[in-house]
Amino acid sequence: MIDNKFWKEYFIFSTLNFLGLISLGFVFFQLNLVQNVYSTPERQLGISLILAIIKNNLINFCQYLCFPLSPIWILFDDIHLSFLVTTAIQTIGVKTTVIHLLPHGLIELPNLFLYQFLSIKLMRITITCFKNKQLSFLKEVKSLKGYYCFSLVLLIIAAMIEGGIG
Repeated sequence: MIDNKFWKEYFIFSTLNFLGLISLGFVFFQLNLVQNVYSTPERQLGISLILAIIKNNLINFCQYLCFPLSPIWILFDDIHLSFLVTTAIQTIGVKTTVIHLLPHGLIELPNLFLYQFLSIKLMRITITCFKNKQLSFLKEVKSLKGYYCFSLVLLIIAAMIEGGIG
C-alpha cells in the first residue's frame, strides 16, 4: 500500500535536508576551511569492499533506530557529508566529485534521508503514543516495517554498486 502522506512528508524532509546540505557546503566553501586534505584512496573493488560498505552503512542505519538521539545523528551526518563533498569539490573539482558519487549516490543519499525521516517519524510516534494512551505504540511502529525493509534493500543495492563498480 502506498501511503501518499508518508511520501509527501518524506519529500518535504528530504528537500529541506538537501537544501541544508547545499547551504552548509556553501558555507564551508566560503570559509575555505579545507585545503588539500581530500585524497581518493585506491580501493580494490569486489566482494570484500561491498561487505565493508554494507557493514559501515548498517552501523549508520542502526544508529537511527535509537530515535531519541536522531536529531544529533542527523546533524552530525549532514555536517559530515557536506564537509566531505565540499572538500572533494575544492580539491578535485566538481566533475570528478560527481563521478565518484555516481551512480551509488543516487540511491544512497535519498536512502540516508529515508532512514533519517523514519527515525524522526518513530520519535513522533513515541511522543504521540505517550500523550495519547489510546494509540498502540507497537501497531504504529509496525506500520513502518515495510519502509525500513525497503530502506535496507536500498542500502545493500547502493553498497553493491559502490563496491562493485566504484
